[in-house]
Amino acid sequence: MECGLSVAMSMFLIRLLCLMFIALNGGSVLAADERTLVLVASATSDIPQLTVPEIRKLFLGVPLDKNGKRILPLLNNSNRLLYEVFLQNVTFMSAAAYEQQVLSIVFRLGGKRPDRYTDPNALLDALRKNPEAITYLWGDQVREDQGIKLVSKLWTGLVD
Repeated sequence: MECGLSVAMSMFLIRLLCLMFIALNGGSVLAADERTLVLVASATSDIPQLTVPEIRKLFLGVPLDKNGKRILPLLNNSNRLLYEVFLQNVTFMSAAAYEQQVLSIVFRLGGKRPDRYTDPNALLDALRKNPEAITYLWGDQVREDQGIKLVSKLWTGLVD
């Protein structure tokens, strides 16, 4: 009888330890959230849908003309996770590699670094004022009353 109790107690402890391990070490997996990264422009913009390679080059400082207009990338640094997801899934680089690449391209081609915004309201104001400007946001941040429109979906996946 005593042996049966210790086996039951052992199984309980093993399950408890497993749950604690999952909660402490795998919590980010349990808390993962599906998000969509989108490219947006002013509601008055006529920017066509862009390919990921075009967007990548544009945000690296390579000039891009579409429909006879020069497209202006606005770098959204208002949210660290958003910025990291953009870098990983559009430029395919870390922040340090991205900065080095932008400096190299701008130096070689004589282009201009994308303007960087840390204030989301200033970013949206700049976007609305220039119909040739684009930036990236989370899909759930885009609303019709903001004076912006969706240009394309860039990525959908789990983030924590």
